[in-house]
Parts: sequence; structure tokens; C-alpha cells
Amino acid sequence: MQLVENEARESTGDEGGLRLDLLPVRKATLPFFYTPPLALVAAGLLLVLWGSLALSTPWATYTVALTHVLTLGFLTLSCLGFVYLLLGVLGVSPPAGLRITHFVYWFFLLGGLGLILGTARLNIPFVQWAISSVGLMTVVFLGHASRALRRASHRGATRQALALSLWGFLGVAFLGVWLAHGYGGMQFPGPRVLWTQTHALVGLLAWLGAIMLTLSSELWPTLFRGRPFAPLGLVWIRGLLRLGLIGTVGLLVLAYFFPPQGGAKTLAPWVVLFVAPMAVAVWGLHSWCGLRSLRDGIQSGGLLYWRTGLALGPWVLLSGGVAWSLGDPRSILLFGWLALYGWAGMLVCGALVGLVPRLLLISTPLEDRLNKAWLRLGFGLHLVALGAGSIGILSRHDDWVRLAGALMLLHGLELGGWLLRTLSATRPSVLECEGEA
Repeated sequence: MQLVENEARESTGDEGGLRLDLLPVRKATLPFFYTPPLALVAAGLLLVLWGSLALSTPWATYTVALTHVLTLGFLTLSCLGFVYLLLGVLGVSPPAGLRITHFVYWFFLLGGLGLILGTARLNIPFVQWAISSVGLMTVVFLGHASRALRRASHRGATRQALALSLWGFLGVAFLGVWLAHGYGGMQFPGPRVLWTQTHALVGLLAWLGAIMLTLSSELWPTLFRGRPFAPLGLVWIRGLLRLGLIGTVGLLVLAYFFPPQGGAKTLAPWVVLFVAPMAVAVWGLHSWCGLRSLRDGIQSGGLLYWRTGLALGPWVLLSGGVAWSLGDPRSILLFGWLALYGWAGMLVCGALVGLVPRLLLISTPLEDRLNKAWLRLGFGLHLVALGAGSIGILSRHDDWVRLAGALMLLHGLELGGWLLRTLSATRPSVLECEGEA
């Protein structure tokens, strides 16, 4: 494996290609990777304590709080760290300094905690703090990342997908902060259910989906000897994501200033019209292209997570269609569970254990027997927790939900232990880049 990585670096270290020899500041990026397992532990603990109350209806305060533990603490925090690693891969030197990344990390973490506590306890001051904190963090993060991206030497598919993901982050943050005003003692900007659903889908597809496209278009094939992504497939995926993001956010803003006569009933079909292309692009085209790209790739624990997440994409697409058709709370909850902890959770775990150590140039062998057994244990816990949660949602049985929470808690402990052991037990094999951005 080490030989493969060295060959990949030699073949991509030239000007204009992926730079796998540029190491970001470890202290600047490690908090983004050490914290997500703690969010899994917290989410699992909440499921154990709340049981079926946390998965009763999509709009319950407990469900909203649990959702944000997973989306903010686990998924988005990991993806923010991926962005800083990707800037180095694209040839930005240095990718980010300590002051910028720590500001983004702490303001996002404290804002996320405020939002979770505020929605769970209906505490207005906590929500108001979250609006200010996350809003300020969004400005700083996007301002720095967009400027850094303009300095990138690589101009290929990875850079284009990363730029698209930043627009997706802007869209989901804009809708989220606006929507949070309804929990902060002010009026919701529109029909609460429709806005909440749209905010969640923009986050899943335009932000997380674009980040996964960024990682899979060139980076996974380069490190694991996979096939290049089909250029036509990349064009279609990016085009559908742009169309859906612009159309969805623009439609909600237009409806805010010029409310339609029929309210949510009139607006909902138009939202679906713009969300559908993004869903097909991420859960259909990207899954197919990603699995095809890594069909003959080198086997690893991270690739097991990644392939499983990609394979879940079409099932998430199908469950989303069923949820939209039926409108039943259980079908909506099942769709959200499969999308968050299934599709997105598997892909993020795959990137955490498969890509992060290699991009940080960890010199310890990553494929020994103990390591493989540890990763298989974590994958098994994740998969069984996903199944138990699905059964709990469909049956509304408290024991299944609590079992899913216990397994998620154990998975978080396993993942955190693995990352701590792997990322902090050794030093990088090359000199760190300690400059400030």
C-alpha cells in the first residue's frame, strides 16, 4: 500500500495535477476529525435515552435535535475538515492556518451546540446564539476557502466539484439560518414543513453530495488504482446539481417575497421539480459512476465503507420517492435515516478511515491484521445499527430504536479510538507546512 501511495504521489505531484505531497498543518485539521466520533456517541446516547420519542415524527423537537447532532456534529464537521485537506490536494500552499481553521471549528461547534440545545429545549437564547455563531462562521469559512481555491494549481474535476460544494454550503447555511429564526422567537420564513424538508435536501445533495463527488472524481481512483470517472458523467452530475441548487433556493426566496396563493400546496411541486435533478445526480449517477470507478480498486477498510455508501444511494432515492408519494411520517423518517446514517454516514466513515490518514501522510502501515479487524468491527456495528434503526422506525418499537442507539454509541467509540490511534500515534513522514493562510 505504501508503494502504491508513493507511485500515486510521483504521478500526480506535477504542476496542474493533484498534489498528494502537500501536507496541511496537523493541528489545523485534526479537530475536525477527532470530534465527529463524539457526535456519534452523543447521537447514540440520545437514542438510548429518548427511544422512539426521537424517531416518532419528522417534526418533533427531539427528532430535530437528533438530526442536527448527526448533520452538524458528524457529517458537516467531517466535511469541513475534508475541504481543508482538499485545498492542499489542489495545490494551495498552505491550505489553511491555525487561526482560520480554529475559528471555523469553534464557532461552528458552539453554534451547533446552541442549535441542538435550543431546539431540544425550545430555548430561544440558545437558538439566537446559534444564528449569530453559525452565520459568522459561514462568512469566514466561505471567504477563506473561495480565496484559497482561486490559488489552486489544479484546474480539473476535483476543483470544479469543490467549488460547487462551497455554493451548496452557502445554500444550506442560508436556508438554515433563516429557518432557525422560527425557533428563535420570530416567524418562520415560509411553511415550516416545506422549508425544513428543502433545507435538509439541499444540505444532503448540494453540500454533502458535492463533497462526495469532489472526493470520488479523482482522489479515490488515484489512491486506490481505480478507473477515472467518466467525463460525461461528471458534466451531467455537476450540471444537475447546479440546476437544482439555483432553482430550489431561488424559488424559496421568490416565494418569500411573493407568496403563492395556495401556500405550500402550490409551492411543493415546484420544489420537487428542482430537487429531483439533484437527487438523481447524487443518488443515481454518482453512485453508478463511483462504483464503476472503484470496481477493480485495491481493497481496504475505507473502501468497504465507501462502496457500501454508494450502493445505498439508489435505495435512498427509492425511499425518497416513496416518502414523497405517501407523505407518511414513518416513510419520511426512514428516508432520512437511510440518507443520513446510511448513505452519508457510510461515505463519511469511508473518507475518515480511507483518505484522511493517507492525505496526512501517516507513515504507519494501515493494512495490518489488527487494523483490518478493527475496521470490520466498526463497519459491522454501523451496518447493524442502520438495520435496527430502520426496523425501529417501521415498527415504532422502542427496543429496536434503543438497540440502534447502543450500536451507534459503540460505533462512535470504535471510530474515535481508531482515528486517535492512527492519526496521533505517528508523525507525518514529511515536514509539516506550518504557514498561516
